[in-house]
This record gives sequence, structure tokens and C-alpha cells, in this order.
Amino acid sequence: MPVRAIAGPTTMIKVMVLLSRLPGVTREEFKAYYETKHAPLIASLIPSLAVYRRNYPDVRDARFPSGMNDVNFDSVTELAFTDRAGFDAFKRITSDPETLKIIRADEANFLDHTKTHWFVMEEHSSDLAKP
Repeated sequence: MPVRAIAGPTTMIKVMVLLSRLPGVTREEFKAYYETKHAPLIASLIPSLAVYRRNYPDVRDARFPSGMNDVNFDSVTELAFTDRAGFDAFKRITSDPETLKIIRADEANFLDHTKTHWFVMEEHSSDLAKP
């Protein structure tokens, strides 16, 4: 059965971020710090966030290409904004030297900033309802 795209424009601007923990930090410690310290900090600094999800890979059920036996990131973080103004506010806030200093100081407690990758995404959805 073919997949049908849902009609209508994508209304959210999304940023997907791949984050990795510092050497010596376990996945459990990474997740606990992120959820109890870093996520509340980011939410307080960026009021234009409409969606702030942290997705942690469950490596027990992962499928790896031949020769690979682990994922090389610890979170896929999803930030979404309802419009361009919200996204522009995010860019402005996270470019401010004082705010960036606060964020980087907190990140130094649990994540390896040198391995961070982030992407602005174009989202498409499919209507999977059966006819």
C-alpha cells in the first residue's frame, strides 16, 4: 500500500541535535543530568520552544552495520518552534555571549560538545490510515 503525504504545509521549524556524553559518564548519568539539570535550564532560557524532546537510544534492540557494535551518540534532541520568529528568537538567545556561557558551563558537566551535531529539519508526515 503506498504511503500518502498529509496535505498542508509543515508549520514547525525543527532542530535535531545529536549529543554525546563525556568520557567517564555513563548513559544513565548522562540521562539523569540532562533530565534534571540541563533540560530545565534550556527550557528556562528559551521560552520560544514549542517542543523539547530528548530521545535516548535503546541499544539493546539496535541494529548495527557490520563491524559496528554501538551508537556514537547518547541523545537525539528535538527542538521545535511554531514559526520563524520563535526560531529566530532561539538563534538570538543562543548567540548571546552571556547565555552561551551559561549553557556551555552546564554542558561541561555531562556532554562532549566537540561531538555535537545539529541540523535544521524539514518535516514531512504521512497519513498511514487504512482506506
